[in-house]
Amino acid sequence: MENTDTQNFQAENVSEEKVDNRTKKGFTITGWGALVLLSGCIGTMIMSTENPLYNVVLYGPTTIGASMVLYGFYCVFE
Repeated sequence: MENTDTQNFQAENVSEEKVDNRTKKGFTITGWGALVLLSGCIGTMIMSTENPLYNVVLYGPTTIGASMVLYGFYCVFE
């Protein structure tokens, strides 16, 4: 499948420095997202299920961390 003229034009106009910065930003966001996921996992294992904040600790960091990881992947692979 061939690239269209618009895709070739866009690829030629993106500077290498801009791509490097976006890739570095993506890896940084992905790393922080992984740490948020890990903290949510550890917090969930430490808490008892009777604690009223159990669901917040279980689903809050999981949602935030997974969103950060996906956005970081978007920045890396764009």
